[in-house]
Amino acid sequence: MRSLETIIEIALTLLTIMAVLRFLMIYFSAPWRHPIGQWCYKLTEFAVNPLKKILPKSTKFEYATLLWAYLLDILLVLLNMAAFGQIHFTQFVYALPFVIFMAMIAVLKQMIYILMISVFVYAILSWISPTNELMPLARSLTYPFLGPVRKILPPIGQLDLSPVVLMVIYQLIVTIIIGALEMLVEQLL
Repeated sequence: MRSLETIIEIALTLLTIMAVLRFLMIYFSAPWRHPIGQWCYKLTEFAVNPLKKILPKSTKFEYATLLWAYLLDILLVLLNMAAFGQIHFTQFVYALPFVIFMAMIAVLKQMIYILMISVFVYAILSWISPTNELMPLARSLTYPFLGPVRKILPPIGQLDLSPVVLMVIYQLIVTIIIGALEMLVEQLL
């Protein structure tokens, strides 16, 4: 039974990551011609397209994708709570505030992790293969954050430390801010 829960959890997590990545790619106008963008789009369109018909349209935000990621995270939080015996599904009403806030935090955390991975990929590819076809995607996800860091800390010769600084900032956000939010929400349970 536990192995089935693990498989379901992995599938839900991957779908959630794809939805969050799709949201970020749309928000930062990332190129969709890359196979990762097309794969991300195809894996999420079955759920996002019906939600698009209900939710308001925006040029920068795709609310349907964000809602889909949020709903998947709600399901993940519930699955984890049930798997670890924290709550039975009949007690769902009492844990609703906890579930709602933990799912919001999970979406935020996934966004930051995707941005961290993008910075890492961008930094590695800029050293190894700056013409790699993954570079436009990584650049579009990282440039809005690397640009301001580069204004404060310009490259020193051929050495650009802005990705390292940005990774430290992301890690501090995950550790301090999101960690504090998680502890605060856990007090609701």
